[in-house]
Amino acid sequence: MGRADELRFQAGERVRMSTVESPALSSEEASTFLLREARLLDELRLDEWLALFAPDSLYWVPIAEPDDGGPARNTSLIRDGDVRRQERVFRLLSTPLPSQTPPSRTLHLISNVAVEPTEQRRVRVHSN
Repeated sequence: MGRADELRFQAGERVRMSTVESPALSSEEASTFLLREARLLDELRLDEWLALFAPDSLYWVPIAEPDDGGPARNTSLIRDGDVRRQERVFRLLSTPLPSQTPPSRTLHLISNVAVEPTEQRRVRVHSN
């Protein structure tokens, strides 16, 4: 397992913008991580997808480009902490859902990956 496979999303970060613990992370490693996340979702390997997240992280999908107020001040499509992510995965894997018959189709566009160093030996990864 490569270093990109070991990265975890951290608290308060957007879906395509994540803070990861790493002293040095290349754009290629960040791209590999984002592509792996997309593949896990596409293949419904949701238990493995859950393992990408630190327990205190927030999976946040804002409706529009957020202002500086963060998840608490922006309208969201998804704003899931650890318990809510686990509930969502349990429901998808164990209960037939009319809204998922047929299953939703998704398209992932991962481009312009950029790595920005931050404090505490972390980096912020940006992607369109």
